[in-house]
Amino acid sequence: MIHVRSHRAPFDDAPALTQLLEAVPFPPEVRPLLLRGFFGRRWQQEELCDYWLASDQETVVCWRICGATAGQVHAIRLRFDEMAARNAEIEVSLDMLCLLVCAVTGECRCDAQERFGIKLRLAHGIALAAAT
Repeated sequence: MIHVRSHRAPFDDAPALTQLLEAVPFPPEVRPLLLRGFFGRRWQQEELCDYWLASDQETVVCWRICGATAGQVHAIRLRFDEMAARNAEIEVSLDMLCLLVCAVTGECRCDAQERFGIKLRLAHGIALAAAT
């Protein structure tokens, strides 16, 4: 079974932000980028988890897609990228990712700290984000 989980931390809550960033496999150099609006993904083969990290300059959200194969994650990312290419803004949320994972793989279970989403404007590989 493929699981999608989300966690968020506001920038003004230093302990929560530190805890979230320590739990994701992104390098420390990402932290300053979060202040400008950020969207990135990182696959961890040994965990079979794909980490999606986004910020809107006020909040950081991490979604983990776990239990999928590398091929399934590749298909999920391609479908997401196709959707993002057709939309000037795309809201990434737990519900959206669950629907996407289910559409691509036929299986998904969602678990959330909060069902929080972030609107992203993806242009030329640069993310500009707004909270929703």
